[in-house]
Amino acid sequence: MLFYCIYFFIIGAFFGWVLECTFKAFSRNFKRAPGILYSPFCILYGIGTVMLATIIPMITSNWFLQFLLSAVILTVCEYITYDLLFKMYGITLWDYSDMTLVINKKVCFEFAITWGILGVLFINFILPIFTSVFYIFSGKIMYLILFAIFTLICLDLLYTNEKLIKEKPIINKV
Repeated sequence: MLFYCIYFFIIGAFFGWVLECTFKAFSRNFKRAPGILYSPFCILYGIGTVMLATIIPMITSNWFLQFLLSAVILTVCEYITYDLLFKMYGITLWDYSDMTLVINKKVCFEFAITWGILGVLFINFILPIFTSVFYIFSGKIMYLILFAIFTLICLDLLYTNEKLIKEKPIINKV
């Protein structure tokens, strides 16, 4: 189960980074790569993907309930991440103050709906494919590769953490 979670964390963190880059490119708000890491991974998406892959399929196969659970779980993750980044480093990576039904600039109705839709699509179409790939290729070599990538992400996080703590008073990334 540990490597299953690491596998989905890496997949979610990478594709979340790609999704954010794509979104920023189309919104013409591409000042820097998304997330706080130097590598092409967004931790928030990795955590969200693990939660979607492990929690919701065990609870329900009903698409409406999957939508609601995805929207709630991912929006709560987004809210907590905003608070952690601001409290730890004094940074804000997003500001939803110009959106509809906003809570403290941290989360909004439009993205809660987006997370719900993406959750249903992920659980019903993407998760089965990547789960099959995981079990087809699972073995020592795959576990070693997953461990190596996850270790690099952790090292990147440690480096980023140290750098952001030193720069805390002077940065704000909105």
